[in-house]
Amino acid sequence: MKRIHSITDWWKRAKSTSRFRNLLLFVVFVVIAVLFWFILALNDSVQSSFEVKLQIDGVPDSVTFISDIPDDIHVTVRDKGTGLIRSAFFRKPTLHLDFKEFASQRHDHAVCVSRSELMSLIRRLFSPSAQVSSVSPDSIHIPYTDRPGKRVPVQVIADVTAASGSVVGGRIRLSQGYTLVFGPDEIVDTITRIYTDRIVRRGLSETAVVEVGLRSVAGTRLIPSRIKATIPIEPLVNKRVMVEVETVNTPEGNSVLLFPQRVEVSYYVPMSRFNEDQRGIVVRADYASRGRGMSGRIPVKVLRAPLECINVMTLTDSLEYTVVR
Repeated sequence: MKRIHSITDWWKRAKSTSRFRNLLLFVVFVVIAVLFWFILALNDSVQSSFEVKLQIDGVPDSVTFISDIPDDIHVTVRDKGTGLIRSAFFRKPTLHLDFKEFASQRHDHAVCVSRSELMSLIRRLFSPSAQVSSVSPDSIHIPYTDRPGKRVPVQVIADVTAASGSVVGGRIRLSQGYTLVFGPDEIVDTITRIYTDRIVRRGLSETAVVEVGLRSVAGTRLIPSRIKATIPIEPLVNKRVMVEVETVNTPEGNSVLLFPQRVEVSYYVPMSRFNEDQRGIVVRADYASRGRGMSGRIPVKVLRAPLECINVMTLTDSLEYTVVR
């Protein structure tokens, strides 16, 4: 509290001195000089760049633009500083194009604004004294169609692998299995499918959802142009089953008895398919690969198995056999 009182007393004494009044007068003159300099500087001609927003008004609901509408037009303007400040701070320059005016019958299904027309429209957005130095793009050509889109199926292009102990558990699922293709009839009629961009993922240990683009054909537009793809990843589990062994290359008129007739087969399957019956596992004993003699051991091996079965092997590599005449 005493500190506050001492500061207050010091301020009262300081502002009553002639030195303080002289300093205050100096600051006032400096501020006035800066203001005059700023006003004079604003009267000088300067160059500045603007991003003019482009907006097309009155577009019918049946119209779909094939190419994207530019968000902004880059404009370089030379004018007095005061004029540029008004353009920059008091309003956001926006160029409004009337669809009916610039998509007239003279155009082949496109909103077209020539270079001279665009320059004239841009000049109206600024003060009369402003000079437009450059416009980019210097003209506008946006094709469109008023025909409904063609529904075309989407086909996935992917190169995907799972981490050790896991497997890609089936086909990649799409959030939408088709897309609408818009464009000239002579192009759209030739399109029977649309492909995704190539999906590349390595060593996935769990299900992944990725957003992927669709490959459009030149001169067309896709809606949607991006979809989500779900890559199903499942853990592998071990399964064992007993399988009957078949014998081949047995001498004519003879038969071969195996001991035992069935062997245990081990393999891995996705967890979701563990309770399914994996039919089609074939185990074979080739009589031609036996050892010498009327009895002994004959090798057995897995001939084929369903695709969902991984690392299929027999737990017995050979069986005893006897030839019966």
